[in-house]
Formats: sequence, structure tokens, C-alpha cells
Amino acid sequence: MIIFLNHQQPRCGVYQMGRRIASALSSRIPDFHSYEGDFEGAKALASRLNPKIVVHNWHPYTLPWSADMMRIFPSAKHVGLIHEIAESSAHAGLELFTYRMVCDPDFPVDNVKTFRSVRHVPRYEKPLLKNDRFTVGSFGFAVGGKLYHHVVPLVCASFPRPLIRLHIPRAFYGDAAGAAAHGYAGECAKRLDNGAELQVTHDFMPEEDLLDWLAQNDLNVFFYEPNIGRGIASALDYAIAVRRPLAINNSDMFRHVRGRLGHYPSQSLVHLYLETGSRVEAIYDEWSLDRLAADYALMFAALSRS
Repeated sequence: MIIFLNHQQPRCGVYQMGRRIASALSSRIPDFHSYEGDFEGAKALASRLNPKIVVHNWHPYTLPWSADMMRIFPSAKHVGLIHEIAESSAHAGLELFTYRMVCDPDFPVDNVKTFRSVRHVPRYEKPLLKNDRFTVGSFGFAVGGKLYHHVVPLVCASFPRPLIRLHIPRAFYGDAAGAAAHGYAGECAKRLDNGAELQVTHDFMPEEDLLDWLAQNDLNVFFYEPNIGRGIASALDYAIAVRRPLAINNSDMFRHVRGRLGHYPSQSLVHLYLETGSRVEAIYDEWSLDRLAADYALMFAALSRS
């Protein structure tokens, strides 16, 4: 019996990643149960099911009660699904969990206590439509060193009369009132040039609507601060899903695709627009939901034997 624990605030990247992974595993892993809620509900479920393995979709802000679960249910094997981790912070999570899963397909592992998986890339099969005006999009919460104000002038300089669309929802953790999101919007509006038009939205979108929004862009662009030691950016999972050309900069949060896609400034924005479509398609095919489930099945099998 396996339980996957998540919190329940949707305006959070950690929550969304956990929700998507649990959904994929629920139909592919036997005796798998997912839970979204608080400590009391998780404790009641574990008391009823007596799980052998408990996966914590963990961040210190979102599951502060993981240590209590481990104390109350010591016979279960507790796995931390660690989001904020890189080779430069290779011991992250081990101060709390004996076992950990890392959502980084290149992270060094031993498959004994540390495991890794491909990214969860949603499946999107709707036809892509042609725009009358060249359209560039970027999205994400206004936390973690986003560089929307760098994207806008570069797009203006690279394409004539572009339509630039930014979707910057309010983050429950870090920007609940939306001050940072609106601040980015105002700063980006000051940097328009070359006949560009800017559209900015802030309401949180359900996954299907977000994928439709990304699919409507001719090019999706993500520029972050270097962010050395941070975890992988989950925004790219959605952008890969729609298989549109994709431009990134050299942020360490894009290290999992940087070598395969290329990046700015090593390549121009125009070059990335022309060359990355097929590369994104290849990543989409490789990181299937079945491959994701196989990575988790490997961990569950190893833990069951130990």
C-alpha cells in the first residue's frame, strides 16, 4: 500500500507538480492512494490503510507536518519528493527523509536511498492554430527571480510588431496579494517598442486552460535569474506539453533541457524560434507518463525489497 501526500492550495507550483504526478501514478501503480489535505486527514488515512510506503510531496512551507507523520508511522518507508535540489545542494531532503525522489532526470542517484524521475509533462493533443500576428508568451508566478522585464525588450528587438502575452498569477506562497505580479506588468509595459502590444493576465488558470493558452503562442519564452542550487522550473513542463518552439536563457533551473534546446544568449531568439520545435517534440515523446510511472515503480520495488 502506497500513500502520496500533498497539500491543497492550488496556487502553488509544488502542489501542481504533486497533483500531476499523483494523477499519473494512480492509474499505473497498484495499491496507490493520493491524498490532498491537512495533517489530521493524512493521519486518519494512514491509520486506516497502514501503508508500507508514504511519499511526501515536500516543501517546508507546504508539508510542515511530515516529521510528525514519520514519528507516528515509523514502520512505513517515508520518501521525500524533493523540489528544491541541485547537485550543488545534493544533500537536500536527507536531513528529514531516509529516502528521496528527485524530479530531475539527470540528478546523480544510487537507487537505494536516492531515486530520480523524468519530469511530468502533461499530454496535449489539440491541433495548433496559426496566428495572424506573431505571438510570444511567458507565464509563471512572480517569485523565484523571473525576468519578464528582460523578455519584453528582447522580443520587441527580435520580431516586428509582436503580440506579447504574459500570464502572471498570484502565488499563494510569496505573492498572495499579487503586488509582485502587477509590478512586473507595469515594468514590462514601460519597455514596449517596435509596434509591440502587451497583454497581461493574473487570474489563476486550470491546467487545461493554461495549456490552451500556451498553445496559442508561436513562441514561449522563459528567462530566470541564474538561481544556482535551485530546483528545476516546473513551468517548462507545461510549455513542453504543447510542443511549440521554446526559448530559455542560461538559468540553472533550466539545466535539464538547456543542452538539448540551446539557450539565449548563445543563440538568438529568432534562432531558437526556428530550431527548437522538433527538439521540444522529442522531449515530449521521451518523457511520457508511462516513463514517469516506470521511474516511480523502480523506486517502489527497491523499497519493497529493502
